[in-house]
Amino acid sequence: MVKVANPSKWLAAKLVELYGEDSQVIAKKMKYLLFINVMNISICLLFAYIRMVENPGIYGVKEIVIANASAAAVIAASVISIKYIFQSRAKEASNMLIAVMACIIFDMFIVDISGIRLAASSEAYEPMFIMAVYLIMVSIFGTGKGQIALAAAVGLFGIEYEYFSRLSAQSQVADLTGMIIRGIQFLAVSIFAYVSFDIFHGSVKKIVQAGEVSGYKYRSLFSNMSDGFAYCQILFDEYGKPQDALILEANRAFKTITGCSFAEKESLSEVFKEFSLGGRNWQKKYADVALHDTEINEELYVGDADKWISVHLFSPLRGYLVLLLRDIDEVVKTRERIRESEALHRGLVECSPDAIVVTNIRGRIQMVSPAVSKIFGYETGELIGKDMEILVDTLDRAMLSRNIESALRGSRNSIMEYRGIKKNGEKLDIEVNYEIIRGAAKENTRILLINRDATSRKNAEEMFKNIFHSHSSIMFLMDIDSKTIVDANKTALEFYGYPLVGMNIGDISTLERRDIERNFEYIKLNGSMRFDESHRVYSSEIREMNVNMSITNLGEKRYAFAILNDVTEEKRAKNLLERLSVTDALTGIYNRLHFNRELENEIAQAKLRSAEFSMIMFDIDHFKRVNDTYGHDVGDLVLKEVVKIVKEQVRATDVFARWGGEEFIIMAKNTPLRHAKRLAERIRLAIEENDFEKVGRITCSFGISVLTSEDSESSVAKRADEALYEAKQSGRNCVKIK
Repeated sequence: MVKVANPSKWLAAKLVELYGEDSQVIAKKMKYLLFINVMNISICLLFAYIRMVENPGIYGVKEIVIANASAAAVIAASVISIKYIFQSRAKEASNMLIAVMACIIFDMFIVDISGIRLAASSEAYEPMFIMAVYLIMVSIFGTGKGQIALAAAVGLFGIEYEYFSRLSAQSQVADLTGMIIRGIQFLAVSIFAYVSFDIFHGSVKKIVQAGEVSGYKYRSLFSNMSDGFAYCQILFDEYGKPQDALILEANRAFKTITGCSFAEKESLSEVFKEFSLGGRNWQKKYADVALHDTEINEELYVGDADKWISVHLFSPLRGYLVLLLRDIDEVVKTRERIRESEALHRGLVECSPDAIVVTNIRGRIQMVSPAVSKIFGYETGELIGKDMEILVDTLDRAMLSRNIESALRGSRNSIMEYRGIKKNGEKLDIEVNYEIIRGAAKENTRILLINRDATSRKNAEEMFKNIFHSHSSIMFLMDIDSKTIVDANKTALEFYGYPLVGMNIGDISTLERRDIERNFEYIKLNGSMRFDESHRVYSSEIREMNVNMSITNLGEKRYAFAILNDVTEEKRAKNLLERLSVTDALTGIYNRLHFNRELENEIAQAKLRSAEFSMIMFDIDHFKRVNDTYGHDVGDLVLKEVVKIVKEQVRATDVFARWGGEEFIIMAKNTPLRHAKRLAERIRLAIEENDFEKVGRITCSFGISVLTSEDSESSVAKRADEALYEAKQSGRNCVKIK
């Protein structure tokens, strides 16, 4: 793998080669091509002159054009090749030289076909001219042994053809010795050409390979570098003032960072329209870098892109500059977060009411917070370099050292209490939370101790303990996770008759386990809860308890603190009052007020469900006669006996109430008319057949109504009352329907 120490500078140097001056390979090749063209033109002009001077009989335009056609073609092709050379188009220049070779090889064929006979002295220059050009072409364009052999065969064929043509024109026989000599001469020239080619080709090949490696490295590094890289040329106006900068090369990262999809050869001013990086008078600043070999390194916030960019400007060549961009938005934001975090931590340390002490691994104090002065009475500067033990009572120093050594070995217990000692010798309770801050090396390890004055807390805990155990209310403390009672006051122990400590709340509560879990989850989520539940005391009696439970923290552990009050008697009284408010005092069944509430609800539900229900109203026939004859006491007994008989006939879902005096009413839910009539007949017969004490037989009259869609609670009761009246009018002891 190729390593580049300074990629940006190396890339700039490569771009200087491309845009500042030609590379070695191109420059060398261009020189050779120029040399060949100049030589070709010179030889062709000389050859044309010889043909004209030594062949004075050729005066016609046709003959002059034909005799010098190849020379003219060579000159024309060479001129075009030179033009390509100055345009740095090496490939096209080489192709034109191939055309030159073709013109030379076929010159003799053109002359022979046209029937032109040149002077003998002029013909002597033909093979010399062909071999000279062949030598030049092979030494430059030969790329392999096979191509050289092919070129040699073509050249030899041309020379021998010219030789035989001349002998034939002079009516002479081919001289074998002359042919051999010509072949040897040509072979010698070919060997010389091959050797010169081999030497030249080897040097060029090394240059080309080095250029390819360097070019690959350049392309790979240029394309894949994460920094944005742009190679620019400063542009000036007609007065010589810097006007703009032209982007000659820009990699992908530059386009990604700027967010501009521009083509190369575009000006920086166009880029800065979308990515306002330049600022005011950026042209002058960039020109100073390009012309005076200065460098600029700065960090800028680009509002258009809402990010921070690092800008590095330098010049590899006068008039040119490299613009390096790096997206440092995350770096700047991280740096800002670190700065804010440091400021926050500094503020926390300075404002903390706790005495924060930092020591090295040997216990020497390196930093203290201002609260140390308030808690221990020392000035912050007095403690730097002193041993931590100066703040600890003699009896607790060994314990603190053991705990810190254990923490250094990996123990997690990082909170303890010790007796501290102030500068004036006064002792105080301290709760310390210590943390090991490990460094890369052991000697860089630090111990952070956060010391809190626990004197007030200790006093408060002692006060709470006294209140807890002497309070008349039932109190106990429970582990909020296991629901185990960890402490209970004297009142609780006396009330329950159990030892309580160590028992689970489920052992005394009548609630299901899932209900207990639900209550505790609510307390964990909301911090407190007030509820009623039934508890079982030692005598197996069930007592109703009002529980007020909240979460309290003792050290690192969370507990549920419960205050309980026995509300059993209150609930009994409340239930009695509720029962009296809805029942008839004499018979014990529902009273008319409760019946009306039930009727209202049932009508609403029945209409909603399209359900049926019937109402049965009845009273005791000639009940006034019973009261007048046997007295009200006997009358009351008759009422109770009637209620008892009816209760045996109705369902639990039916609502049976005393309507008033000797009148009663039944709301038969989900009961159609035919079933209601059957129920009324059963009740009538049961009452008629019953032998009442002192009174004997009595009868009742019944009226029935069925709920309709237009009914209200008053209308359905009214129709039942009307049906009852009709039964009375019909001789009593019967059932009528309205």
